[in-house]
Amino acid sequence: MKISSPITLKGSHASLVPLEMAHHDALCDAVRDGELWKLWYTTVPSPEGMAKEIERRLGLQKIGSMNPFCVLDSKGKTVGMTTYMNIDEHNRRVEIGSTWYCKSAQRTAINTECKLMLLRYAFINLDCNGNSTGSIDLTPAGGTSPYTYAWTGSVTTQDLSNLAAGTYNVTVTDNNACTATTSVTITEPAVPTAGVIAG
Repeated sequence: MKISSPITLKGSHASLVPLEMAHHDALCDAVRDGELWKLWYTTVPSPEGMAKEIERRLGLQKIGSMNPFCVLDSKGKTVGMTTYMNIDEHNRRVEIGSTWYCKSAQRTAINTECKLMLLRYAFINLDCNGNSTGSIDLTPAGGTSPYTYAWTGSVTTQDLSNLAAGTYNVTVTDNNACTATTSVTITEPAVPTAGVIAG
């Protein structure tokens, strides 16, 4: 599944649902709570500009560079917007941002939980941790071809794929029975962690 594909994420304090034009009126009500468009230090759409902003985000989703969400509180009330943005599927890269919350939802557990849900989903679906998605492309140099390969675990192919994190040893033997041994370590990032703080 692409990271730009519509998904719903649910937590105990908030839910993230795929943004739709049907959220327009509720988002206008949310942005009026605190008159967020008047804040000088950020950019939040005004009620009059909400339809254009929803269209912009949905347009970016169509080209695969954004996955926009409407944020609901635990009672199902619309309280803001957030996104996966600057999506780069090829390099498995994504940012979380373009987020705003109505004043009554600020300094609550909603933002923390939403960020945690977004991080967890991205790491699971981008295969960043705990999945066997590593590979080794081995290119021998020197010696006389053809070469044979003896990897840890009795694998005899030149290259390896679908690897979990770990160290892989290989002995390469050339046509004159000369050998060279090397090891390759595949690493993975740590699983993101965060706490939810109600404030």
